[in-house]
Amino acid sequence: MNIFLNFQLFINNASLIFPRTLVNAIYAYSLYCIGFVICLGTLGESSVGPLLFWITLGLYLHGVVTYYRVIKIGPGFTSSHSNLLRLTEDNQAPDFLINNGTQELHICKKCDLYKPPRAHHCSSCNACVLKMDHHCPWFALCIGSQNYKLFIQFLLMSLIFAVWSCAISGWYVWRFIAEESYTDEYMDLNVIINGVIALSMSVSLAVFDGVEMYFLLKGMTTIEYYEKSDFNRDVDVFSGSMMSSKEEEDSLKWRNIFDTGSVRDNWEVVMGTTLWEWLLPVQRSTLGDIHRDEGLSFPVNKENLKIMRRNEQRLRHNNQHSDNVRSRLLGQLSSRSD
Repeated sequence: MNIFLNFQLFINNASLIFPRTLVNAIYAYSLYCIGFVICLGTLGESSVGPLLFWITLGLYLHGVVTYYRVIKIGPGFTSSHSNLLRLTEDNQAPDFLINNGTQELHICKKCDLYKPPRAHHCSSCNACVLKMDHHCPWFALCIGSQNYKLFIQFLLMSLIFAVWSCAISGWYVWRFIAEESYTDEYMDLNVIINGVIALSMSVSLAVFDGVEMYFLLKGMTTIEYYEKSDFNRDVDVFSGSMMSSKEEEDSLKWRNIFDTGSVRDNWEVVMGTTLWEWLLPVQRSTLGDIHRDEGLSFPVNKENLKIMRRNEQRLRHNNQHSDNVRSRLLGQLSSRSD
């Protein structure tokens, strides 16, 4: 038994240490190759070399600081607000949850606390995460209400750093070949390896950043995107025998009640309203509402909420077949609109 517990403890520690060490190693290796080998080495005697070095160092520091800010701040857990999320003395739910009016009230059986809108229990963190987006293996931590802004900043800065590193490495290789330096010396292998890593990271981060930016500007989380996909798939099955037209089928599709309807508003809800908030690894300024600041409640698109409630009533009054699908749809609607 002790051997098993020690092995489990080792695995848990490794799952925390390995991804964080790997991220730091990639950043540090790029700084060494670009900053020291190329900028201060190959270009050390030119006026542009030191300038490029300081730009590289600035990008490196911004990325690393943002990475650790994501970890230090954390996603935000319901356990931090246990005084607000327990039953009241008369066995009633907290007033701010009742007045929120966006979903059916649920109590997490493991945390024994009410789950606010968009909160989910993470099995890896063993806690309910506020506005849970996903559990990120690169941080060995959940991304949620409190660190989502910093997570987006880290993704964008990592893409910029990867493209910068790829461009400088590519220039180094082109210069080495164009000047026929290979006749007198060997090309630095570290620069080649770094260039390959930077190119692969640039491509993968461009795709991932694009997806995350789409979610951000649509006012949805990764989990909500999959909920949308599951819901619309069930609607397609249900509509095969229930719906009389394509328009009627589309009217039943999932609506995001947390989408403000404005790309700029969706951006500012997460990233803040000032340029400094967008650029620096700091938390967004207060919204003036403690429940919204802490990720316990969110602005709601009243039109989409109205549509979701109307669709729920349509399904409840439909007594034809496809009962299993209809039950699944009602379950998903109730969790978002009651």
